[in-house]
This record gives sequence, structure tokens and C-alpha cells, in this order.
Amino acid sequence: MTDEQILTKKERHELHRQEKDIMRDMAARRRVLKRTAVWGLVIGVLAGSVFLIYNYGNSPNTTAMLVDAVNPTDYIFGTPASNVILIEYGDFQCPACAQYEPIVQKVRADYADKIAFVYRHFPLGQHKNAKITAYASEAAGKQGKFWEMHDMIYDGQNAWANLSKDKVKDVMIKYAEAIGLDLKLFEEQIDSGEVKDKVQSDNDGGLKAGVNATPTFILNGKKIQPRSYDEFKNFIEQELAANS
Repeated sequence: MTDEQILTKKERHELHRQEKDIMRDMAARRRVLKRTAVWGLVIGVLAGSVFLIYNYGNSPNTTAMLVDAVNPTDYIFGTPASNVILIEYGDFQCPACAQYEPIVQKVRADYADKIAFVYRHFPLGQHKNAKITAYASEAAGKQGKFWEMHDMIYDGQNAWANLSKDKVKDVMIKYAEAIGLDLKLFEEQIDSGEVKDKVQSDNDGGLKAGVNATPTFILNGKKIQPRSYDEFKNFIEQELAANS
């Protein structure tokens, strides 16, 4: 597998079109939510809508995904011993991932004592800064601050997404300083083979499982497509009840 996923011109055009559709749809939904004072960000379209949608729980044809088991290299938020595991395959430069992030952070916080939440990297080839930001999160993780860096990168996506790779790295160093990392060690680790291998391993595992878009959420081996916090909650509560 090469470092970059190779896309044809037609595929790149389609992905660009999908991202514009996603952002336009999200903007319209945010306006509706603001007028009606409804909490939360409701997202009607996932990036990369070409993948198959699996109905969870309501369909006899629910399809399992052969995802890699949680392992010591994964960063887990919540309860590592839980038998309910929610995995996100994400790309830090993906606009839809950033739009989902406030909902995902609330899910993490509300279910931290009940489930294990795992983030795995799936940097898309058309996002030039997806890998360097993934490396930054892993380098921060080496100093025990993966989730702090993860959240800061997503929160600041608009500020760094269109910068050059060198300038993005400078932004990541500023983030590292803000969360109290040893900067010398961070700069060494962001370029280390170990960090790059971890990101590639996540990516390869996602491809093997059939992931081809971000964000992709997998709950106990089943792909789900929640469009709101309440839908996340319903999926999780079903799985908690089934595993109680």
C-alpha cells in the first residue's frame, strides 16, 4: 500500500462535489436548529456517501465488519474493560468529521463510564494535511495527551486545513505547547517511524475492514450511521442492554 490512496480525476471530482454538498446541507440544518432552539448539530449526510449503509438492530441483514480488535496501541477514552466498544475511523482534515466532533465529544463524556471509545486514523489522499495532523496526535499520545491534541486539532481545523505542510507543523507545535508537552520530544516523535507506522497500521486495518469514507463509526463490529446525539444514544443503549 502506498502512502497516498490513489484516486482518479473523476473520483477526486466526485469527492469534492460530495464535500460541497455536505457542507451546504450542514449549513442549512444549523440554520433550522438555531431558529427552533434545538440542541445539537444534526448531520444529514456522511462524507463519502458511496459506502453501503447498514441498518442497525432494525434489519435482519445487519452486516458485521471485521475490524481489528482493540489493542495496546489504541487510545481508549472511557472504560477499557467495557464489552461495548465504539470505534471511529476519522481524518482530521475531513469537514464532516469536524462537524460531527461536538456530538462525538458529548457521547464520549456521557458514556465514559459505560463504553470504550477508540479513535483510529484513516487519512484520505485528497486531504494534504491529514497525515501530519494524525502524526501530531500520536506524538502527543506518547506524552499522555492524545485526546487533548485530538480535540484541539479538530476544533482548529479551519485555521490549518489550507496551510502548507510546514506551516501546519508549526501550528501543531503551538498546540503541543498549549497542552504542556515537552516540545523537543514532540518534534522528534512527530517525525518518528513509530508514529508513522501507527497511522499507516490504522489506515490499513480500516481498508481491510471495508472502510472507505470518514467518519465511519463501528459499534461492536457493526457499522452505524447516527445523524445526531440522540441516534448515537439509541444505538449505544441498545448495545448496552444486549450486553448487560
